[in-house]
Amino acid sequence: MFNVLEAKFQSVICSQIKYSVQVNTVNCNKYDYEDTKAADLVISVGGDGTFLSAALRITDKNKPIIGINSNPDTSEGSLCLPRHWHNNIPLIVDRLMNGDFRHSYRQRIRLISSTPPSELKALDGVTPLIFEPHAPHSRHSYETTQSNAPFQPSTYLLPFRSLNDVFVSACMSARVSRYEVSIDDNEPMPQKSSGFLVCTGTGSSSWHRSLHQVDANLVARILSLASDSSVSSNDNNLSAASSYFELAALIAERYNSSLLFSPDSHYMAFSVRELIANHVFKFGSPRGFAKKLRIVSRMDDAYISVDGWLALPFEDGASLELSIHPGDVLCVADFSDDSTKSNNR
Repeated sequence: MFNVLEAKFQSVICSQIKYSVQVNTVNCNKYDYEDTKAADLVISVGGDGTFLSAALRITDKNKPIIGINSNPDTSEGSLCLPRHWHNNIPLIVDRLMNGDFRHSYRQRIRLISSTPPSELKALDGVTPLIFEPHAPHSRHSYETTQSNAPFQPSTYLLPFRSLNDVFVSACMSARVSRYEVSIDDNEPMPQKSSGFLVCTGTGSSSWHRSLHQVDANLVARILSLASDSSVSSNDNNLSAASSYFELAALIAERYNSSLLFSPDSHYMAFSVRELIANHVFKFGSPRGFAKKLRIVSRMDDAYISVDGWLALPFEDGASLELSIHPGDVLCVADFSDDSTKSNNR
C-alpha cells in the first residue's frame, strides 16, 4: 500500500502502476499516525516541509519514506529525490516496486517532556500571551527567582521523533529566553539567550547552518585586521593570496562546509542563539555536540517547536530531555545512483 501526500499526483502514479497495490491519498493537514500504520511505504509529494511532516508520524524504523519534489522551481527539496525525478514518476514507481533502491537511515531526536502530549498543537496556531505592563508574572527575573518553580515529577515520551531540529524559546522573539541546560548529565547551567536550537545531522544543513555560516566579506574584514598585527603580518597564507577576498572566500566556504555532519551521526548539535554572557551568566561555548541534553524552562510563555510543524508549551519549571537512540531512525528509500544531498529547507 502507498500513502501519497498530495492529491494532484495520485492520478499520475495510479495511471502508471502496473501492480496490485492500493494507493491512498492523504492531505498533509489531515495526515496522522493511523495513515502510516496502514502503509508499507510513505511517499511525500511536496517540498522539505511536507517531507518533515510525513516523517514525524512514522514510528516504525523499518517503514521507508521517499520524497518527490512537486515544484522544483520554488522548492529546494533536498530531502526529496533530485529534482530531475519530478518528470520521471513512472520510473520512480517501477524502481520502488522492483526493489531497485537502497535504504538509508537518518538519526532522529527522542523527546521526553514534563508537558503532556495532549497539549501539542500546530506551530502555526501558537500565539504569544499578552501580559499587563506591570503584572508581576510579566517581570520574571531569573536572577531573583531562579528556582522558584519545582521540577515536574511526571514525564512523557512524546509520540514522534524529530528528523531536523528542536527549538526552545520564549513565544515572542523579542522576549529573552531563560532556562537551565545540562549537557551529557553535567551540572545544569542557567542561560539567557534568544533561544536554544538542537539539530541532527540531517538538520545541520538547515537552520543550524544558516545560524553559523559566515560570508566572505566578514572573513575578509577579519583577515584585514589580522594582517595589521605584528603576530600575523608575516603569515604565508595571507601573503600568498592575491587578495584578502580570495582567501576569505576560500576560508568561508571551508568553514560553512564544516558545519554539516552526517545524518547517521549519534550526536546532536546544539546552538545558543545570541547568548547573554556576563558575571552572572557564565557559560562555555555557545555551540557544540552532545548525546544527551536536558533543559528546564524559566519562562512564563515559551514553546518547544519540532521540525517547523509541532509546538508544545514549555512553561516555568517544565523539563525537556533530548537524546538519540538507534531504534528511532528514519528509513529513507533512496536511489543509489544519485549523489548525496545537502542544504535542506
